Amino acid sequence: MKKLLIVLLTLFALIIFSEEIILEEPTLDEICGKVKAFHNEINDYTCHIHAYIVKGKKNSETTWLHKFVKPQYIYMESIEGDRLDSKAYYNCESKKVTGRRGGFLRHIKLTLSLSHFLVQNIRGTTIAESDWFFYINRLRNIIDEDNTDYEIKNVLYRNENATELHITKIPSEKYNFDEARIYFGEHGRIIGFKHYEEGNIVENTFYTDITINTGLVKEDLYVK
Repeated sequence: MKKLLIVLLTLFALIIFSEEIILEEPTLDEICGKVKAFHNEINDYTCHIHAYIVKGKKNSETTWLHKFVKPQYIYMESIEGDRLDSKAYYNCESKKVTGRRGGFLRHIKLTLSLSHFLVQNIRGTTIAESDWFFYINRLRNIIDEDNTDYEIKNVLYRNENATELHITKIPSEKYNFDEARIYFGEHGRIIGFKHYEEGNIVENTFYTDITINTGLVKEDLYVK
């Protein structure tokens, strides 16, 4: 009986120890290392961006076809929700956006600066702020702010094991939100994020249908 009790206690301790190993949260340096390694391998990618955003009493929900080519050529097309069939191409050399709106204006092609309201969503965000590289660079700046706090934990996000980076005390006058939850997949890829303002969610975005390094070039992104 005594031997059986010792065996059971030993097994229990091993189970607890194993769970602690599995559930051990990564450090910020480990997250940054994975993210950097992942992004260094990317030349181009395609995905669907599912974005829900809020500004005051207004809200918008859109699914975008998103294509990216280094250093920062971007194509976006609304395939579901608001701005349906709208298309835009961002040229990082000219800092201009060329696109067509959906509906009866679809035959009119315009080239506009990023400051034009037609190339901004209801929170003032532009196509030039839509890619993973921009987001990661901004995230580094946020973490380096003097007063920001962060917490890291392992979570289940949209039925996927993920690491959540929860950042608070973000200067909202600079970034347009004061709290963020960013979700990283196994290989350091951002799989989604949530932004908050005074405790209220103002953006909820996640990515699906991702393909990487398929040989896209910037000419493939032009709005015809």
